[in-house]
Amino acid sequence: MAPKVYDLAKLNISNRAFSESRNMLKPTAMDGTDYTGVREYVIGDPIKSIHWKLSARTEHYMTRQFESYGNTGVAILMDFQCPSWDRDSMMSVFDGVVETALSAEAYARRNGMEAELLYLNKNGGRGHYISRNDETHAELVADVPKITAEKLQKTALTLLREEGNAAYSKSNLAFITGNVTPQLPRTLMDIKARRKNPVLFVVLPNILTGEERQKYLKPLRGLDYAGIPYYVIGDAQELMGGERRVS
Repeated sequence: MAPKVYDLAKLNISNRAFSESRNMLKPTAMDGTDYTGVREYVIGDPIKSIHWKLSARTEHYMTRQFESYGNTGVAILMDFQCPSWDRDSMMSVFDGVVETALSAEAYARRNGMEAELLYLNKNGGRGHYISRNDETHAELVADVPKITAEKLQKTALTLLREEGNAAYSKSNLAFITGNVTPQLPRTLMDIKARRKNPVLFVVLPNILTGEERQKYLKPLRGLDYAGIPYYVIGDAQELMGGERRVS
């Protein structure tokens, strides 16, 4: 069955974000001394950005923070890892991730933005997809992996870090997942610190309700203070009426 693509009412990847990205991003030479600050190294940072002298003094790897070149548009990253819920719930999250990604891509294109879907494919490699108005999306469906609760050597969060750190990646990054971890908000805030515009979509099954749901989503509360938009949904169709936020 072909995934559904919904006509979304509103997203925080918009023409405003498009123009803001263009104005905020400033080019810099990655091999030079022109950098804006330093922070502790995280997986996915380019090795050549490590500040070796400072790392030796602090006994921790420290990396230079550079302004990013970026290019206006949106990269939509799909995460097919989630907690070990029952099979139906995991399949619901899978459908929600794919349909939200395709709906966000369609929304971005309607607003004049370049859009691409990124993911780890069945072989664990980097998958890339542009729909080109294909209604069946057979190429994408054939390439994406099954949703899993297994620990993976490389995760979609790693891919997100790589995109956030890449000099020429899209300036707007949308991450779609059912897997909320403490590392997720930290990664998004780090991306924003690099003058890019992250937005998060969390797809949750209906079995997660009440206090259990709030506990699961607790790591996201810091995103409000960071000014990073996020959506918590059960499926992509909910976005047709606007965003649903964590209280």
